[in-house]
Amino acid sequence: MIEPNVNPNDQQGPGRTTEFGHALHSLMLDRGVKSRRDLAHVLAARGYEVSHQTISDYANGRRRRLEPGFLEGVSEALDLDEGERRRLARAAPHDDEPYVAQDEQGQAGNPEPEARVHPAGEIDLEGMLAAVADGKLSAEEAAGHLRDSEVRYLDGYAALDLGRKNRKGVPEIVYARGKTPEQVAGICAAVLENAERVIVSAPTAEHERLLRTSLPDDVPLRKAGRSIVAGHGEPESTGGRVVAIGAGTSDLPVLEEAVAVAREMGVAVKGFHDVGVAGIHRLAGPLEQLRAFDPDCVIVAAGMEGALPTVVSALVSVPVVGLPTSTGYGLGGDGTAAILGMLQSCSPGLSVVNVDNGVGAGATAALIANRAARHRSAEPPTGAP
Repeated sequence: MIEPNVNPNDQQGPGRTTEFGHALHSLMLDRGVKSRRDLAHVLAARGYEVSHQTISDYANGRRRRLEPGFLEGVSEALDLDEGERRRLARAAPHDDEPYVAQDEQGQAGNPEPEARVHPAGEIDLEGMLAAVADGKLSAEEAAGHLRDSEVRYLDGYAALDLGRKNRKGVPEIVYARGKTPEQVAGICAAVLENAERVIVSAPTAEHERLLRTSLPDDVPLRKAGRSIVAGHGEPESTGGRVVAIGAGTSDLPVLEEAVAVAREMGVAVKGFHDVGVAGIHRLAGPLEQLRAFDPDCVIVAAGMEGALPTVVSALVSVPVVGLPTSTGYGLGGDGTAAILGMLQSCSPGLSVVNVDNGVGAGATAALIANRAARHRSAEPPTGAP
């Protein structure tokens, strides 16, 4: 989840916004061009075909030479004056500035190719590839460095962990509370340059309004409980299975956020709602369907006294994630009673996330389910020798 991580240094390298990226972004905003995808459309309308991903590679330092005509195309598309053109050209990346390894005293060291990981995860990509080619670094090790290093600093207010999905299996999620609508919109636009979809957790009406007006018209937005999912398509199925149970209708906004996160991680989710302990007989039918679905993990959301997760945990043979919600009256009705009741559960196998933490519940359940799915796919077919 994105926190307001600030790194004011303009660091260059794969996955970081370079001086050229900042200069280009500033000029784009001055002209009302809101994203690199929009810039690609503007350039295409003037006969210069370039993908938004290529523009991102230029801005983040993943490409060290601009394609012929790119600066001229941008200058024409953004109607830059002579001073702005010179400033952008000075900031442009060049491939004639090779990395030179230095020792701790700053002296030039052995230029022999080797994998070099710089501070804050910055990687010398050419050195890494050379080391792989020379057999000094395995492909698996190189892939691990790349997965761990994709960080993009965004105008001093966010650090996007673009490698999180590959590294951890959980996608980057924008936590909107405490961020301005402009910050949330800027983060989402940047994430969508590298991913098909982004989840925004706990947005206000102002956040949603700016998202709908600032993102390109072809980017759909859909509500998922108290979250918004922006982007195209559907995640690839992993084979994992999760059941999501809500004690009451008031618990649905938080539970649906958990479902959105789990589905974004490729998990199939089956849901049952309004089956709380005030009418415990309502749970009988869903339990039969649950066993037929054979989930790898179960999420149970409940407010009030938070009893339902314990009941479910006592009746199933898979891990249960308790999701306390801030539903209830008076003292303890802010979720305190629910979370304390779940933490004091006498049913083994029940784990608990914090109050209203749908993101944490969905991610935890999906990680369990995806690991179980990988295990199933590695098993030989029944009856195989």
